[in-house]
Amino acid sequence: MTFRPTRRLVLTAVTLGALLQFAGCASTGNTGPATVQSVVGKTAELSTFNKLVATAGLGDVLSGSNPVTVFAPSDEAFKAVPAATLDKLAKDPAALKALLQHHILAGTTPSSAIQVSSAPVATLAGTKLAVSKAG
Repeated sequence: MTFRPTRRLVLTAVTLGALLQFAGCASTGNTGPATVQSVVGKTAELSTFNKLVATAGLGDVLSGSNPVTVFAPSDEAFKAVPAATLDKLAKDPAALKALLQHHILAGTTPSSAIQVSSAPVATLAGTKLAVSKAG
């Protein structure tokens, strides 16, 4: 399976990154800053990604104390994936986890750090991902 980020994926990721910058500053009562998982869970356009994260057992990664940057495909992006492929992944949590780790970086990467041409970044899956600003 080849991973090719689309413009929509990059824009979604940059948008999510911007939201997470603000969410990290917001207080959610006495529980401290919002987590990536809580932001993803409250974002309607990321409901498919949120369900798949839960199925893959990655909720702890997104809600843990170690910062992460997530390039989360929107529900619209998932419409391009054949239903049979999503069903197959949902039945194989290990394969799903391996795939979703290509969308997660360790540490915080603010959208301001992404340039028109940036150096590749390492995902939790160990692959290098080329990211760039579009528009």
